Amino acid sequence: MVLIQSVKTYEQAVKRLEDFVPFYDELARVIALPWKEFDTQYPELVKNAKARDLWGFDRLNEPDGIIAGVRRHETQMALFKAALTVVKGGPDKVKDIKDPFGNGPFEFRALDNGFELRSKLPFKGRPVMLTVGRGK
Repeated sequence: MVLIQSVKTYEQAVKRLEDFVPFYDELARVIALPWKEFDTQYPELVKNAKARDLWGFDRLNEPDGIIAGVRRHETQMALFKAALTVVKGGPDKVKDIKDPFGNGPFEFRALDNGFELRSKLPFKGRPVMLTVGRGK
């Protein structure tokens, strides 16, 4: 429910906003967790927020929401660092770099004039990846 529609007086508005404080504190704690722990604890936080009629929590973890964007950014940075390592040390060096959202290294695929690195993290239904060079 939209906050403005859920209150009739100034006092009610203040009370509703005060109700958010503990949930935002808990949200900050959960967001700071490693992603596997976040994925475990976030649904319960949303459930509690909905039970208290607090809006907005469920939208953070939508497929193209804030959390997905943060994870994509983290993965892109890791892919870039991995690409630099591969360029400097060769394709075997990719084995030394862990995909932050996978169980091992990034997937490496040689191309005619470069290479591609692929993460296990999906974003909008496609894996996050980086192509270095001209490809084919």
